[in-house]
Amino acid sequence: MDRPTPGPSANAPAAGQQSTIPDLRLYVGLVLRRSWAIAIVFGVVFVGAVVYVSSLPSIFEATSKIVILTPPGERYVGSLSSPGATGEGAAPVGGSGVSLGTEARMVGSRLRAEKTAVLIREENADLSPRLTTDEITGSLAAETVEPDEIRIHARSKSPERAMLIANATAAICMEESTRDASGELRNRREYIEKLLKTLEGEMRKAESDVANYLREAGLIEEGLLGESGKEEGKAGASGLSEYASSKAEKRMVDAQLTATRAYIAALQQKQNSLSRTEQVSTLLEDPLLGELRKRLTTLEVDLIQAKTKYTDQNPKIQDIQDEIAEVKRRLQEHTPKPIEVPTTQVNPVYESLQQRLFESEMKIVELEAQQQALDAQISKTRTAIKNLPEKRQRLEGLNRIADGLGTRYAALLDKLQDARIDEAVQQGNVKIADLSGVPKRPVLPQRRKTLLFAILIGLAGGIALAFFL
Repeated sequence: MDRPTPGPSANAPAAGQQSTIPDLRLYVGLVLRRSWAIAIVFGVVFVGAVVYVSSLPSIFEATSKIVILTPPGERYVGSLSSPGATGEGAAPVGGSGVSLGTEARMVGSRLRAEKTAVLIREENADLSPRLTTDEITGSLAAETVEPDEIRIHARSKSPERAMLIANATAAICMEESTRDASGELRNRREYIEKLLKTLEGEMRKAESDVANYLREAGLIEEGLLGESGKEEGKAGASGLSEYASSKAEKRMVDAQLTATRAYIAALQQKQNSLSRTEQVSTLLEDPLLGELRKRLTTLEVDLIQAKTKYTDQNPKIQDIQDEIAEVKRRLQEHTPKPIEVPTTQVNPVYESLQQRLFESEMKIVELEAQQQALDAQISKTRTAIKNLPEKRQRLEGLNRIADGLGTRYAALLDKLQDARIDEAVQQGNVKIADLSGVPKRPVLPQRRKTLLFAILIGLAGGIALAFFL
């Protein structure tokens, strides 16, 4: 009777494990025998990465921040027409009605870069080489941070130049915003002034119509307007024309006086709500840097004076030259650290209102003098109107037209004064939230990441080569 033979399943796992271990040992032995190939590939890749990283210039990045002030209820474009809108159309907007993304793209525009270059040249005349528009546009990048912040990044090989570009760009953004906002109000004011000039012409025509009707209807006692004798007719016509002109001028002066007094009251109310001064932060130059530059200038002057007395081999000359070299070395090694100092300055809005108050008070004096002169002239040339009821009705109709034009003129003057107040106190919707200091560490090249990547590539490439040899 045959005995049953054991099945293969009992010994299969052990056999599989035994077959796997020799394979793993074979691979490890292969790698160890060809470790020279791995070392060569790793060394070449790593050395190449070190050379590459060392050849790249250090790039520094400075960041300033601006905030877009948005009136309540106007924070999202298209939120009323399409509640589900997303993306660019639903981004926060500034006072000009554009999205936050559009404001950020405008930061790097060539036009603003040109203005930034001019501002930097004006405030840093000794900067060499000068910053160009191309350098500024090539170094700028803007990042939006919801809901209303824009971060301005400027990169340069020089940390000082990166700081100048970032801070000057932020200043230009705020200046442009104020100019744009004032421009809209200026257009409104100029439009109202244009309407007023048109209305002035209509008022003069209305008064002329009244005067012509008085003459044609025989409601003028020419003798009261004339001087005497043969000159009565001529003088009467002249007096009538003068009377009509004076009446029209008087209406306008009265309206201007009323509007200007209201304007002064509004200015005073607005001024009383403001502080005469305001606290601002000012970046001052590193005092140590200023002392080193001053010391260098003094030493160079001393050297020139010493050379007129001694030869170049004189110890005094050598001492001065050594000290100059030491100061220059310290200047090169020193990293400027601007100091942010809180200072008090006159509130520009308060100062603008004060100037407009002075101008308006002078205007009041001028208008009152005109009013008195016109009253005297009208009284002198006033005509007598006969009591003719049917003609009086027509005359009253013409006077109502003239009075209506005067009322419209006064209302427009009120709007003009409001527009002037808005223009005086208008500030842009862009404010500087933070200014950049001098960056201390470069952002490029990223040496650690590059070398770590080179190590991984070198090891992987060396092991792969070991298997294929």
